[in-house]
Amino acid sequence: MKANLIPLAGSLFFTLCLSAFASDSIQLKNKEGKSVHVTLVKLEHGTVYFKFNGKTGKYKLTDLHEDSQKEVKKWKENGGGGSTSISITFASGKKNRGDNLGDFDDRKFYIAPTINYQNTDTQLTTSQLKSHVVLLGRPVNNKSLYHVLKVQKDEIKPIQARSNKEISVKPITVQYDDRGYATFGSKYIGYAILLTDKNNNIIASKSVPSTLADKFGPLLIDVKQDKFYDKYLELVEYNEPRKAIIHH
Repeated sequence: MKANLIPLAGSLFFTLCLSAFASDSIQLKNKEGKSVHVTLVKLEHGTVYFKFNGKTGKYKLTDLHEDSQKEVKKWKENGGGGSTSISITFASGKKNRGDNLGDFDDRKFYIAPTINYQNTDTQLTTSQLKSHVVLLGRPVNNKSLYHVLKVQKDEIKPIQARSNKEISVKPITVQYDDRGYATFGSKYIGYAILLTDKNNNIIASKSVPSTLADKFGPLLIDVKQDKFYDKYLELVEYNEPRKAIIHH
């Protein structure tokens, strides 16, 4: 199999914006037994697009050896060839609800976030994705800990090029008192959003604090709601003086 035997229409090679594609290097073999190491770009309408020695080319899937066909199909099923150009925006929906509290200095906030996933690629659809949203707080009596206020996971169907998907996180109310003697509860401090493929590989992320997702991405996927974690995101035991989260 030689790359120069795989031109597209006429003598022109199809120019692809490779940086926008999920890619993987594999050994492709045709039915004649000739093989070449390529970087897969996409599988579309039964045609495999790839990069080889700085050039791009295509080959019919059915003209490949059976083993190579299986490899390409598996690559596609695992999210290969989908857009990974995804931007994330977050709105907390935070509202002060300081009414009907026992003491004048008790605080109460209603939090109802919305998240928008935008596929910024001009050609490619994303693969099937999963959204992981974590809302974070700090106990007022132990500010070295993270308190996982909310965890929500959603399946995201493929997002078309230049399109978006918005999800709503089920709201919570946090109550706390960080002044005086009767301190209790946790302050809302931020969030972590991770978008993963079917194998939990992280495609895009965003967080406040800003370094949290980059530093602890895989660990954030597995944190548990209403649990407490140290600065290394290790689960710890912590006895709340008073439970002060309402899940709506």
